[in-house]
Amino acid sequence: MKKPEMKGMIRVNASHKSENGTKSWLIFYWSTFFGTRLKLHEKCEKGDRPVAGELTSDQSRGKETDGFVIHVRYPAASPPVESVPWILQTQENPIYTPVLKDAKFMSKFNLLKSYLFDSDFPDIF
Repeated sequence: MKKPEMKGMIRVNASHKSENGTKSWLIFYWSTFFGTRLKLHEKCEKGDRPVAGELTSDQSRGKETDGFVIHVRYPAASPPVESVPWILQTQENPIYTPVLKDAKFMSKFNLLKSYLFDSDFPDIF
């Protein structure tokens, strides 16, 4: 399968600072898991990574995020902010997930995180 057509990339600047003062990216995991919102709160300092970052599912931080991750099986309601990238996450086979071929649905997203080698964030399992 080839990477689906997605909307253009939105440039954002990380607006948060990590503990050592470098820019830090806040990524919001928007989707639920079988209807339950996950309780995610993970931080990573830059160290040997290219950037510092934070992953959260805390809805009170939705408006300060630098990007939303939305799982293809649990898209639920759209995130409250459209001015930051929406990242579609999937490990699903397109045969069993027809929405991946739905141009209208796919046009909501800027980036793709999947097992596809041409995805923006390849996630080889």
